[in-house]
Amino acid sequence: MNNLVIEKLYIFSTTNKTAKIVKFTAGSNIVTSSQIDGNNKGKSVILKSIYHTLGADCKFDPKWDEKEKTYILKTTVDDKVIYFYRHDRLFKIMNENEEVIFQTITRTELAKYLENIFKFAVRLPNKEDNKLEIVPPAYNYILNYIDQDGMNCTNFSSFNNLTQYSHYKENVLYYHTGVFNEDYYQLIKNIEEINGKKDEKNKEKKILEGMFERINSNIGNKSYNTDLTSLNIEIDRYKNEYSGIINQLSNIKNKMINLKNEREDIELQIREISDTLKIKDKEIKKEKEEHICPLCNSQIDDDTEIMLKKYTEKDDLYIINNELSIQLIKINTELQKKEEQYKNLLKKLEEYEIKMKINSEETNDILKIKGLIGIKDNILKDIQDNNCEIASIEEKLKEYTNEKKEYDAQKKKINNKYYELMYLDKEKLDLKEITDKKIESISSAYNVSGSNRPIATIIWYMNLLKLKEIFNKNAIKFPLIIDSPQNGELDDTNKSAVLNYIFNNISKNQQLIVSVLGYDYNKNEMKADNVIYLDNKKYELLNSEDYQNNKEILQKFNSVENINI
Repeated sequence: MNNLVIEKLYIFSTTNKTAKIVKFTAGSNIVTSSQIDGNNKGKSVILKSIYHTLGADCKFDPKWDEKEKTYILKTTVDDKVIYFYRHDRLFKIMNENEEVIFQTITRTELAKYLENIFKFAVRLPNKEDNKLEIVPPAYNYILNYIDQDGMNCTNFSSFNNLTQYSHYKENVLYYHTGVFNEDYYQLIKNIEEINGKKDEKNKEKKILEGMFERINSNIGNKSYNTDLTSLNIEIDRYKNEYSGIINQLSNIKNKMINLKNEREDIELQIREISDTLKIKDKEIKKEKEEHICPLCNSQIDDDTEIMLKKYTEKDDLYIINNELSIQLIKINTELQKKEEQYKNLLKKLEEYEIKMKINSEETNDILKIKGLIGIKDNILKDIQDNNCEIASIEEKLKEYTNEKKEYDAQKKKINNKYYELMYLDKEKLDLKEITDKKIESISSAYNVSGSNRPIATIIWYMNLLKLKEIFNKNAIKFPLIIDSPQNGELDDTNKSAVLNYIFNNISKNQQLIVSVLGYDYNKNEMKADNVIYLDNKKYELLNSEDYQNNKEILQKFNSVENINI
């Protein structure tokens, strides 16, 4: 079964030379701190950082500068080790051999590459042209992360920037449960297109019938006339547009030349940084060798300050290289767009040349070829063909409608199961504010206030995951991450009930990561497989020791010689 497991999280601050390393297990993990003074220790930062690194936009506290930090995740997907890296908008992926195999600054490209890894990607129609596209990674994880400030019942409130797609909630839910897929959206598109064709053909039929009656009337009176003025005007318009295309081609070509020059400059700078890093490594190595005691082979520390300076210079070079990599990706993306525009304009140029030639040649001959009698016969034939096409369209529409009924039946099965699961939970937990009417469909909404809000939110997410496992069992299982589910107006009994519900309803083989305040393994009946206890000072999650002990992996991701794309 396709399964993503988080093994280790690295958070680095290259500015302050500090870091935090957290290890997870494949089972249940609890991140906790003291019940007395355990707030603001970094529990939420750790949980938010996981899906943030994987491409979602989590809602960090304003005091936490997420753009300055570098995040690395060591994961396994079906027991295969994969590393994920994020610094601001720069994403990288490293294979089990610790080689960088992918990098980008766009979430669209990241989502497409992640589909190869996860064998799963949510697709939704965009707002502009309703064209189906792979959406940013956050929609993949939308059922698997609940922020402490996102306990908003049946509204997805844990990630930013979700409303960029219209009616995304219903579409995403049915996509995760396996109903909506590429075939479904293609079917809907086919139905919309064929209904559009049917409307066009009916309009065309009225026009043809009107033309037929008009020509019959003209033939009866033996009077008709034809004017070529409009055809000549059309030829002149093609000529003007043709000149405009020539100018556009020239402008785009100049922009492409400038972009290529910029790219060459940046690539040269990256190569120079690579050479400088090699020189720094040799200097550090030489410095170390020159300060070894000849009697005992121990390190002589007289020049520690010089060594630290050289290491700092290396780190600064890696930061500069990161920024250059971002610029290089931007230029390559812009260059690719300009090249595509250039190709499209060339194609358009050829089309205009053909149109001008045909219209010019036929201007003087068209009236000689066509007469009213011939036109009448052609219209009559067009009316007959039109009727046949309408009949064919209606037959195809009936076929598509029957096919859609199968998807509607699957949606009904899912909604019936959803109602069953939600009804049992709301009755067991005495959630009277959730009426039966509000749980008839997975796209329906309910709202619960007060101390019942966290558990009412959690049962919705948990039951959606159950539906995904039942109806889309081959889809990847992402870790379920719940940030501080016991916060709010909960007494000790309700706090225990929330945690018990989570542990008792988590899917088999699915990783669980939960943050709670004051968790005691010995006293709590829910035994986590791994307890991560934070005892650092408030707002001081990162430390210099973790940075020094783990900076090698940061250097591997930043190394310009470690890219194997």
